[in-house]
Amino acid sequence: MKNKTAGCQTWFRGGVHAALLMVIVHSTGCSPIADSPNQQRLARGQQLYETSCAACHQVSGWGEEGVAPPLVGSQWVTGSPERLIRIALHGVRGPIEVRGQTYRLEMEFPQFGFDDVEIAEILTYVRQAWGNDAAEVSSDTVRQVRSETAERRDSWTAGELLAIDRKADTGDDVENEVAWGDLRGTVRYIGKPPPRRIIPTTGRSRPPVIDDRLIVDQNNGGLRNVVTWLLKPTDGKLPIHDDDQKTRKNPVVVRMTPRGFSPHVFCLRTGQPLHVVNDEEAHNVKVHTSENPQYGISVPPGPKAEFRFGKAENLPCTISCGAHPWESAVVLIKDHPYVSVSDSDGTFRIPKLPAGRWRLRLWHERFGYLRRVTINGKKRNLEKGTLAVTIRDKQTLDLGIIEIAPGDYPE
Repeated sequence: MKNKTAGCQTWFRGGVHAALLMVIVHSTGCSPIADSPNQQRLARGQQLYETSCAACHQVSGWGEEGVAPPLVGSQWVTGSPERLIRIALHGVRGPIEVRGQTYRLEMEFPQFGFDDVEIAEILTYVRQAWGNDAAEVSSDTVRQVRSETAERRDSWTAGELLAIDRKADTGDDVENEVAWGDLRGTVRYIGKPPPRRIIPTTGRSRPPVIDDRLIVDQNNGGLRNVVTWLLKPTDGKLPIHDDDQKTRKNPVVVRMTPRGFSPHVFCLRTGQPLHVVNDEEAHNVKVHTSENPQYGISVPPGPKAEFRFGKAENLPCTISCGAHPWESAVVLIKDHPYVSVSDSDGTFRIPKLPAGRWRLRLWHERFGYLRRVTINGKKRNLEKGTLAVTIRDKQTLDLGIIEIAPGDYPE
């Protein structure tokens, strides 16, 4: 099995001279291989393992700490043979716990063209080597699992594999079972905030339009409208909680008022409808995107205009009104739900994140990326406002107080 993280990218396959095999056998402390059919099968499995899997999992089966999990005493190895076959055929990705330690894997089975018999021999060997004591794997079982998963193109997650086991044991149809946790934090502005300016308007008489680009709570300094979002991993795969899948069809409603757009900053998922509702006068609404086509819609009083976007945007986008240039808003469009906008006291929350280590980005309309911050009293320089976070099952990660000083963000 190949672990990209370990950098094991060079593989070979072929016969090993009998003398070399005897050297391997004696160097690993195994007994000389006898001629019984079962022992011959184990010898072939050991040979295939040594030449294809040991570079990462080691000849000893103990793996490499933090990179390749051990096969010795691992329930993933000695448990369900069908589960182990799935890993051998397609690989495993994401967080997985082995012997009390969590590994974040991106493993694919080497493309050696192993047939069903060879896979059965390798898996039988690892299930019976190093003190492991599990039943052999038959080529018929490998053939059956290969047929059942013939349409599979992605590697498995630990949650998917465990869900299959649960369904087999109980009949419950549990899919994509993943550990989930929550995230929260509070962003505060240090020092006296500048007064919010009145934006000049034209045309008919209207209430004063106040600049919403910098809103600071006068009591605790909480910074409103900080946009936070999870960055997708390099493979682009990010589990989505079932509750979030269901809410994707719910429209996000933005109102056009005499003071401008409300809310001023919000988030939207790809494919999710955006309804712009006009309260009083005609508007010409345009969303200034980079990845999606840009288009404007005239919105007369009364009816709503609907927008949909098919691609995720790298950064928040500006929304403007061609008829009223002082009106603007900001929208972040992502293809996942792990986004948030800080509230009036500067607090942001992202619920039901998949457990694991991720990267979180912080951005504000006035300051851009929050690069220079103080987190719980410690100064930090964040590249493009990016912070590494670790989400744990059924726990809330509280990032605490994130402070920004106006002197670090000149006009």
